[in-house]
Amino acid sequence: MPSKKTVAILGAGAMGTALAILIAKYKTGRVKLWDRDKKLIAQIKKSRRNKKYFREDTKIPKEVELLTNLTKVIKGSDLLLLAVPSSALREV
Repeated sequence: MPSKKTVAILGAGAMGTALAILIAKYKTGRVKLWDRDKKLIAQIKKSRRNKKYFREDTKIPKEVELLTNLTKVIKGSDLLLLAVPSSALREV
């Protein structure tokens, strides 16, 4: 059986979080979720929920690795998904 690919998702907003949940739920790959907002990532790590964009009962699986270091997210990833708003694209 081939090893699972590592998927790096840039942006922990509604779209990025939804993609991370789906990929982790169906165990189709290793998931790394990045956001520049350190407070948001800390809150998600603590509660395993993205309260900013989702209802309280939407849990982020423990298999989703949450990071704020962009280099660590990109390094070793097989696929990079960009899920940031177009207004933040230049900064990212």
